[in-house]
Amino acid sequence: MNTISCQVIAISALTPVVSKVLLQPAQPTSYTPGQYLQLCLTDSDKRPFSIASIPAQDLLELHIGAPAGDNWSSAALQHLQQAFAQGLSVQVEVGLGHAGWRQDSERPVILLAGGTGFSYVHSIAMALAAASQDKPVFLYWGVRQEDALYYQAELQQWAATNPKYAFIPVVQERVTGLCLTGSLRYLYRRPLCHGRGSPRSFRRARCTSRTDVCRCICLYLSQPAGQSACSYKDVSPFCNSSRCAGSWY
Repeated sequence: MNTISCQVIAISALTPVVSKVLLQPAQPTSYTPGQYLQLCLTDSDKRPFSIASIPAQDLLELHIGAPAGDNWSSAALQHLQQAFAQGLSVQVEVGLGHAGWRQDSERPVILLAGGTGFSYVHSIAMALAAASQDKPVFLYWGVRQEDALYYQAELQQWAATNPKYAFIPVVQERVTGLCLTGSLRYLYRRPLCHGRGSPRSFRRARCTSRTDVCRCICLYLSQPAGQSACSYKDVSPFCNSSRCAGSWY
């Protein structure tokens, strides 16, 4: 894997704990929407971050969440901030990971993400729109609170470009006084079914993490009609009585 030198063009706050970082590569880069890069703090300390931009763009966009107590992400962000302040370049390795948009697939696309993991989903969604893909795309973004949906307005615009595109925010906690438009799902407070083993081995549970939300949705989408142990009509606006033929990425 070749190391590429990048100039830090801008660092801005998306939320009190999430920063948007723009990098200008010194040479052309090649990657698939959905892949990640590694930020090289040293030769032996390399930290992965999903790429939020698409290959057609000149800049590499990162979303770095660094809440209090997260020394791992904070160290990476501080490295970038120091380089930005001093006008120095940083070293990255681009085009890593197997997650990516399958351009040869004709199936509907289901995109699931939680928190700043949304950045790779954003890259795929924007690439689909840029390629004028006319097939169903459903984007679920799970966050703790509604004000963490920092790209909500952009995703609403993205969904408005094609009637087959759908943006479904998934929120754990409601923030008093904050009102979002669109199809908002509060899945964490609802009893959902998930299970392990055979498709029929469901058990009743409550979602306690973003992983649980993704598991609930994935298991529902994998079931033929009539096999689900509970109703997911409030979870999925696109699968009712027939099996969904959705594919990953």
